[in-house]
Amino acid sequence: MYTAVEERKEKRLASLQANPDASITEQVCAALEMTLGLGEEVGLDATFAQLGGDSLSAVRLTEHLKRSCGVEVPVAKLLNPTATMQSLVEYLEAKGEMKNGGKEDEGGGEEIYERVHGPKQAAPLIFANDLMVEKFIPAAVLHPPGTGGAMDWAAKAGEGLGEGGKGMKGVLLTGANGFLGRFLLLELLGKLQGENEGNSNSSRSTSVSTTITTIYCIVRARNDAAAKARLWEAVGASLLDPNEERVVALAGDVSQPRLGLNCEEAYVSLTEKVDLVLHAGALVNHNLSYRELFGPNVLGTTNIMQFCLTPPSKPKPLHFISTVAVAMGEGGPGPHVTEVHIGKDWAKERRIGGSAYAEGYGASKWAAEVLLQDLNRETGLPVVAYRCSMILPHTSLSGQINVSDIFTRLIVGMIYTGVAPLSFTDGEGQAPHYDGSSVDFVAGAIVAIALEGGRGGGREKGCRLFHVVNPHRMKGASLDDIVGWVRSAGYPVEGVAPYQEWFNLFKSKLEALPSDKRAQSPLPVLHQWQTPLPSREKMEELLVLDATCFRDAVKRVTKRGDVPVLSERYLHTCLYHMSVVGLIGATPVVAEAAIWER
Repeated sequence: MYTAVEERKEKRLASLQANPDASITEQVCAALEMTLGLGEEVGLDATFAQLGGDSLSAVRLTEHLKRSCGVEVPVAKLLNPTATMQSLVEYLEAKGEMKNGGKEDEGGGEEIYERVHGPKQAAPLIFANDLMVEKFIPAAVLHPPGTGGAMDWAAKAGEGLGEGGKGMKGVLLTGANGFLGRFLLLELLGKLQGENEGNSNSSRSTSVSTTITTIYCIVRARNDAAAKARLWEAVGASLLDPNEERVVALAGDVSQPRLGLNCEEAYVSLTEKVDLVLHAGALVNHNLSYRELFGPNVLGTTNIMQFCLTPPSKPKPLHFISTVAVAMGEGGPGPHVTEVHIGKDWAKERRIGGSAYAEGYGASKWAAEVLLQDLNRETGLPVVAYRCSMILPHTSLSGQINVSDIFTRLIVGMIYTGVAPLSFTDGEGQAPHYDGSSVDFVAGAIVAIALEGGRGGGREKGCRLFHVVNPHRMKGASLDDIVGWVRSAGYPVEGVAPYQEWFNLFKSKLEALPSDKRAQSPLPVLHQWQTPLPSREKMEELLVLDATCFRDAVKRVTKRGDVPVLSERYLHTCLYHMSVVGLIGATPVVAEAAIWER
């Protein structure tokens, strides 16, 4: 049945493609039907997200539109919350009318990409030596008059700010409406201080009292009122309303000049109000290429760098959310990666033309790290990068999960189908530990370290790195343990061996699901589990991310003695969150997790 429905949709799309009289509107509606399972009548006044789209389905839609309309639509355009499907139609119509088939270049992204890396015909590698801040930031900002060309003129940024952020008045936070970003915001507000007392998974700082008066959040929206509405919806009005006067939502886009703010005066005014920048905004998509992620993730980061330096305001320390995917590409210093291996010190070049999982995303964050290094060397500006591993559901707040991430998709997929591999390894040893931590722990640790100035991370003075990972490689829980905890929660999940038999059965059962469950399932990222994982012992030979600096910081600036180990009780809480948002039904054991939450 699944195959027949998909074939019908494919035939409709193909017939429209072959019909010279077919309108762009008809082709967009057919592509949306194919991608999201919508009916033929689609409301064009809705945004892609309002129709149920996410970053994974956006990739599929761009592929359908390229095939039917012959136009490459940037994924970032589809995910822009200000862009309706009618604006997509108008964009495609405008592209069709262009005699030379010109390309979208908002903010000069394509022109800058080719200036930095060369034209499309270049080899499938990017080089650290090509990533220099002078190609992105004007010389008058990098070395303003009066500094005498000194390479450390911005090194004292943040001086005068006491431990725990004392003396700090304004913070700029990007990505505040994202999964991690919303909890970075709440941690900056100190909002969860009382709720987290006694919570063993909390990472509240031992110095939670700050003088921060205002947190400025850049949110993509039509205007500031819409930006506030979008932020309040993402975080929750009950959490933000009591601190409404301390949170300022600004409509903008970091990939655009002046951060997409509505005028030069607004931009300059913001530079004068901010003492520290926490840059968590990014397009997180493991299927997109480096070139497609260059605008939001590389150019966007350099725009934030420029903001930190823009005269006449004082320079601002920059804290950057990176990813462990940086350390998972080809090359690098070897299997043991430490917190001195930031950017260029990890590798001098990076492959971008392969098919490895998250290759483009990892490359975009590596490029940003290289540029952070170069910025520090050119100006002395203090920069800190936090390479995060998997960020898991909240330990207590109801329904706070990332519904589209691979963890959630895998768990609900196993529950929907009732099958799991007998082991996620090849049977030659214990399954590797699952590298993830709760979002409240991660956000609390990052904010506590940032308010301390990033002390203790990395090798270079003023350019530091923390591996925000779950370091319990030998005693931590594995996916096999997690499957067992799903069973102990009351969900019947059968173990299937050998591994390939499970994978084929899992795939066929997922494809047979109703469209709503299929959309939430791991089908879009199923290739992630196509082959079994190496054993725990073998992983020690392949890749170890040393987290000594991070663990020391956790002990120093939080109430925990170490990074928490994943537990059965915590997994049951995750299942409860999934039931709250309607992904799965609640068993009696999962319903009891609501009591733990309170």
